[in-house]
Amino acid sequence: MCSSDLSIVGPGGLGKTRMAHLLGRLAPEPVVHFVELVGVRADDGVLAQVATDLGVMDAPSTRVTSLRGRPGTDLRSRIIGQLAAPTLLIIDNCEHVVEAVAELVAFLVATVDTVRVLTTTRAPLGIAAEWIYALPQLSGEEAVELFEQRARSARASIKLDQDEVTTLVTRLDGLPLAIELAAAKTRVMSVAEISRRLEDRFALLVAGDRSAPDRHRTLEAVIAWSWNLLGGDDQEALQTLAALPDGFSLDTAEALLGPGAVSTLAELVDQSLLVVQEADTGVRYRFLETVREFGLKRLVEAGLEGEVRAQLRRWAVGFAENKVVDLFSVEQTATVTVVGAEVANLVAELRNAFEDEDAESVVSLMGLLSSYWTIRGDHFAMLGFAHRATALLAEADLPAAAKRGMWRAVLASTTLLVALFGGGVNARAVELLDTLGEAGDGSASDAMRKVALATLAVTDPREALALLGHEGNRHQRMLAMMLLSHVLENAGDLQSARQAARQALAAVDAEDGPWARAQLQAQLASLSAADEETTAAARYVAEALPVIKAVRAEEDAIQLQTMLVLADIAEGRVEAAQARKTLL
Repeated sequence: MCSSDLSIVGPGGLGKTRMAHLLGRLAPEPVVHFVELVGVRADDGVLAQVATDLGVMDAPSTRVTSLRGRPGTDLRSRIIGQLAAPTLLIIDNCEHVVEAVAELVAFLVATVDTVRVLTTTRAPLGIAAEWIYALPQLSGEEAVELFEQRARSARASIKLDQDEVTTLVTRLDGLPLAIELAAAKTRVMSVAEISRRLEDRFALLVAGDRSAPDRHRTLEAVIAWSWNLLGGDDQEALQTLAALPDGFSLDTAEALLGPGAVSTLAELVDQSLLVVQEADTGVRYRFLETVREFGLKRLVEAGLEGEVRAQLRRWAVGFAENKVVDLFSVEQTATVTVVGAEVANLVAELRNAFEDEDAESVVSLMGLLSSYWTIRGDHFAMLGFAHRATALLAEADLPAAAKRGMWRAVLASTTLLVALFGGGVNARAVELLDTLGEAGDGSASDAMRKVALATLAVTDPREALALLGHEGNRHQRMLAMMLLSHVLENAGDLQSARQAARQALAAVDAEDGPWARAQLQAQLASLSAADEETTAAARYVAEALPVIKAVRAEEDAIQLQTMLVLADIAEGRVEAAQARKTLL
């Protein structure tokens, strides 16, 4: 038999102890010992507890302290003698005395070749002989099955709606304990009522199994057990990071926590309070929603909510102002991916900025997000905030000169978008856009302002756009002709629309990033297809599609792929069309 250690690691309430009991029952070893450490309060009690549970009686004169010193040597030798037969030693709940357990286990696996050790812990032991098994949360199907079993045990006549149950267990992170505590409430509540009350899950999910240990009698106690093992700085870090609704990157953690972020994240991961995930942008960290809500609750109790909110605002604005520079550059594709990873956090902060009537922060965040949504083809996401941004900025004071470039860009894009989608023209916003003037530096924001003002000033902007499209710098010509192409298309003048799109395409520069060119190629593909010029349409699609996919404009990509299917059908390539259709 080969001596080894397997650690079952995971957050509280996940079922590590149950798994250990199951493995003990299934173990091939003739002898299985189960040692429970939850009642041990300090490292120097570990050796004594193991000895007691193995039936080893210590002499009254023997002191039990560190394994490194002499006092525990006799007791340790007698423990080894008790493990002479092939044995599985299970040590449960190690995280609060992890150093002493690690020391003992390392000694046992190095000394006794007849023992296998199985530990359950929220924090790995961190020894060379350790194999770590991260116990996963229940899958959706498993979580639903567990809830239904427990709910019917609580009230046999209960009616369970599959969608309601699925939504509930998803919000409970697939944690068996949370699911069982929620299911116990079905004795007096419906599933829908339980879901509504999850806004304060820690007040709701209490009691449950009276035979369970105190730390598993409430959901809050489960998380508090791990929380109490953290140092003060790590507790404060958890509170801060919990304010981010959609996870975070290492860069974000460092921006919020400072240079010690790496060690803090390592501690939170080791205590199974933080989940590490691989993403397109690298490693990303997420809290289970239960842990996040615990952190937010502690944040409020500590009276630090306002301070952390201000900290998040500074991070979000700084991130937006930094990334907007790269969004229309040769780094465009990579930047879209990075912004996409943080978009939910940024949108949450944008909503907070609106509530605070913080116009400067709104401009910085809208400057990035509106550009991001434009590239992604998600105009309705942008439109949802454009009305509010236009109204807020229309009432704001004139910004400092250094800020006016972004104000021009945001006001131009929001007022124009609202007008184009039938929302009318906010006269005060247009007045402010006019008052902001030009920087005179040939910037894109100057061009956006001029194109927006010209379009909003008349009912039919075709003449004004055509004039702007033949004068000024390339930004102005490109924007004017791009917009003119769509206006002409809506008017039914497809030939002129194609000519305007080609002129816009001629003004594109590679330094702006690949999207503008691809967007105009997509416009030309659509216009060619409308004119039944399928070969030309397919050529434009082939040029645009790789870029549209790269910037993750999913709906635009589907439209372009649909054009290829229709082109294949029109030219009799039925099998090719069928093959493309399966990829949509």
